[in-house]
Amino acid sequence: MTDGAQTNATAGADVQSRVLTGRMPDITAAQLIGIVGAVIAVAVSFGVNIAKEQQEAILALAAAVGAILFATDAHVRANRAHAEAAKHLADRHMETVKHVTNQHLEATKAAVAAGQPAPALVLPAPPMPPQR
Repeated sequence: MTDGAQTNATAGADVQSRVLTGRMPDITAAQLIGIVGAVIAVAVSFGVNIAKEQQEAILALAAAVGAILFATDAHVRANRAHAEAAKHLADRHMETVKHVTNQHLEATKAAVAAGQPAPALVLPAPPMPPQR
């Protein structure tokens, strides 16, 4: 779900949010559809000639589309949160592996300097990804 906009390639940089477009808009389509009922009520109170059946049909359509948009938005946000959690675990694991390899390098240098064989490198197991 990209919008073709330029993104900052800096590691760890947050993607800028936009009001109506972008990866994480401030106002979603479901929120806009939810306003339809209020707009119709205001229009009728100001004298716009909309029949009762037309009002009901528009509100029913807006409710159905709004429900679909709400569900899809929730699905996208849940998957995004899951992906962020997995990325966070991978980043922490990478830091741990770097730390362990740096310690191993120092121990290897010390062993070689002492004329002994290098110690075995034992890496920590990767964490289990979050469950859905």
